[in-house]
Amino acid sequence: MIGDQLQLNPKYMEPAHRIVEGILDQIGPKFTLSIAGESGSGKSTLAMAVKAVLEENGISSFIFHMDDYFHLPPASNHQQREADIFKTGMNEVNLALLGNHLEAFKKGLNRLQKPLVYYAENVIRQEEVELGSIQVAIVEGTYTTILETDLRIFMMRDYRDTLENRIERARDPLTPFVEHVLQIEHAIIAPHYKRAHILVNKAYEIIFQNTLK
Repeated sequence: MIGDQLQLNPKYMEPAHRIVEGILDQIGPKFTLSIAGESGSGKSTLAMAVKAVLEENGISSFIFHMDDYFHLPPASNHQQREADIFKTGMNEVNLALLGNHLEAFKKGLNRLQKPLVYYAENVIRQEEVELGSIQVAIVEGTYTTILETDLRIFMMRDYRDTLENRIERARDPLTPFVEHVLQIEHAIIAPHYKRAHILVNKAYEIIFQNTLK
């Protein structure tokens, strides 16, 4: 997403190192990895940290952001929620397209046309990405644990734990309506942790809970 500023936070480097060290022998020519969690839980920052650690190990990667796959751009999607808050959920996102793009990556597609959100302009355009030399596709986003990826990571911090992060990011207004949206998202994704191979707890510690296939 163009216009959403992120910085690599050093506290994410230790869990990123542990994750990569734990999967190095699992990574083949085309490996997919998802990072899911609630708003402000650190999905995007952990994705950046994992990418950095992979590069330290000579492994190229590309990050797919689920936010680029919303059917509507951010402001329009917010307006839709204001009209009917119960529109909030997985149906807002073209998860089928995102899953197809990950599958195309796995099959060795060299170039891919994907959506790209321009946050400030509230538009969705297209971008072409080169995937031929990429070994690991990282996909981060609220609902990405439901995708069929080789490794699934779930951030355990919920919307109550992430208030400070959300204030710092200042991307969304902190209103009762937005908090209600986050409560709805929480109810949807809280059970998704059961599908994850790795949990990142509130202290940023790594918990391996399911065996990679």
